Amino acid sequence: MGGGLRMTLTLIRKGDGKCLVVGDRMDFACRLPDGDVLLGFGSSPVTRPFDETLYVLSKLPVCNLVLRSRTEHWFLHEASFTPVVREEDSLVGVSRISIGLHGVCDREDNARFPAAVFATWDELAPWI
Repeated sequence: MGGGLRMTLTLIRKGDGKCLVVGDRMDFACRLPDGDVLLGFGSSPVTRPFDETLYVLSKLPVCNLVLRSRTEHWFLHEASFTPVVREEDSLVGVSRISIGLHGVCDREDNARFPAAVFATWDELAPWI
């Protein structure tokens, strides 16, 4: 698995039917020890002006305490999925998809993981 694997993920809000592209043609990055497949970085749910504002704020000492580890990948979507495979290692389906934001939270930080992602999507993402 992995040779040429690409995945496009789009979220659709039930309330108003608006869409948010998580990633377009995200490539296979690696297989994790738990068997999940990690995809390459997706798109960013925040607008460029907001991202530029965060960069300016990160230069202020008090804001830098929170933003100091911010990189250009901070708001990029990260996605992994649990594959359903046949014996010959061919992908036949997906049983679970996990979507996060690279710098905002990580896979192991389960307590704040969903809340941070949902808040970012709700307040900052350009739903169309």
